[in-house]
Amino acid sequence: MNTNIHLNYQDLPLSYKFCFNRECPLREDCTHHLAGLVIPPDRQWGTAIFPNALNDAKCDFYNPAVKEKLAYGFRRLFMDVKSKDIALLRQKVQEYLGGKTSYYRFNKGVYKLTEEQQQAILDIFTRFGYTENLSFDEYKECYRF
Repeated sequence: MNTNIHLNYQDLPLSYKFCFNRECPLREDCTHHLAGLVIPPDRQWGTAIFPNALNDAKCDFYNPAVKEKLAYGFRRLFMDVKSKDIALLRQKVQEYLGGKTSYYRFNKGVYKLTEEQQQAILDIFTRFGYTENLSFDEYKECYRF
């Protein structure tokens, strides 16, 4: 596995489970173990995976440390959209993302789009006939949780 991306505590999902099992053969490539390495000194409690989760060198909680290119921001996507298409196209993207609130959180970067979500949104633009200069405003490479 390629784990050369620095993991930031701030990038972890709020209720992410930490693993501290130093005997686990999977630990170097598991995001739960990597998350346990970046806990700030002032954090004194949280959710953990117990050592007995490891059975015969297998763990039900194992999450491989895989890099993913996340994206956010829609300004560039809409830059070349004709005014007659903007409202309906924005509505379709909002529907895909679950509503206006989610749309604006993805737009502001509070939430990041997975590669699958990015492709689904690009497919919406393609259905409207837009195929060139399709890119999101910002991209960030991080672990897939």
